[in-house]
Amino acid sequence: MTSQEAVLFNVSLSLSISPQEADAGAALTLAAVAKCPEHYDLSGDPVLFFDAAGHEVGRAPLVAFEGNDFGAEITITAPIELGEYGYSTVLMPADGDGVAHAGASAGARYRVKAHDVHINAWDIPSAIAAGEVFRFHIGIKCSGGCKLDGGAFTVRDEGGTIVASGRLPGAIWPGSSALQYAEVQAVAPLDIGSHHWTVEFAGSSEAIAHSPGSLSIHVRTVAAPDHEITIEVVDRDSGAPLEGVNLIMHPYRTTTDRNGMARMKVVADHYLLHASGLRRVPYRDHLDATRPVELRILMAVEQQESPWTPPDKPQERSIAQVLR
Repeated sequence: MTSQEAVLFNVSLSLSISPQEADAGAALTLAAVAKCPEHYDLSGDPVLFFDAAGHEVGRAPLVAFEGNDFGAEITITAPIELGEYGYSTVLMPADGDGVAHAGASAGARYRVKAHDVHINAWDIPSAIAAGEVFRFHIGIKCSGGCKLDGGAFTVRDEGGTIVASGRLPGAIWPGSSALQYAEVQAVAPLDIGSHHWTVEFAGSSEAIAHSPGSLSIHVRTVAAPDHEITIEVVDRDSGAPLEGVNLIMHPYRTTTDRNGMARMKVVADHYLLHASGLRRVPYRDHLDATRPVELRILMAVEQQESPWTPPDKPQERSIAQVLR
């Protein structure tokens, strides 16, 4: 049968692009759906996909969906250059089936955007003596997992003055997949109180573009400390040291090390000391820190809730012993 003798079917064709807003250089799915009112089986008929310049970027055969729909899709890579792009698709008749698809073509558009970045900051001391030099970490991660070696960042105070800056050296934080980090050194404000600083990443346009990003961090400054508080935390029954217990004497906070020890330099005052964590009965009591103090906290195991608890002695509280 010649092309003039081919049977014409009015097939409707649609094209969708996913995602509609794609990261530069990311995977992109082009999906075509064909419908034939005459219930002709379009299975196996090839669908061709073209870019805006008319170059073929791929092809795939139609497969049957539920009802009278047929679909085909391909995966391509989005361009690196930012902007709006379009693709089109055309349905071709299978060789030798004697069928022509009248006007079976469609188009769709999408946008290529810069990669997003996510910023984190950690190890910021809970309380810093006014004017004291301190260190903390900044981490920046690309939404697409790109390496950001050499990416520049700045830290600004409330007035917009740069108080620290640097570049990502390319180190990946242990246990993460693509969180690049850097250690930052800064000088705490002279004014005592809570300060709001901003970490800024300018973005980059080399190779694949990355959007700028920012993160607000809090820096609390206090008067110069008068005394050091030494706290040892152990199991109440065995006396074994407890690592990872959270200790809070607002605004100071710390965590016990593997020896169950923690030290805090504080302004002479009276505090409410909290100790918690590790499924232990929390400890809370007032602490006179107008002089150096050495304290041992004996933390009891927290009983697990159960529908029925056998008769037993009352659960012991966590207690403390003042050593000095």
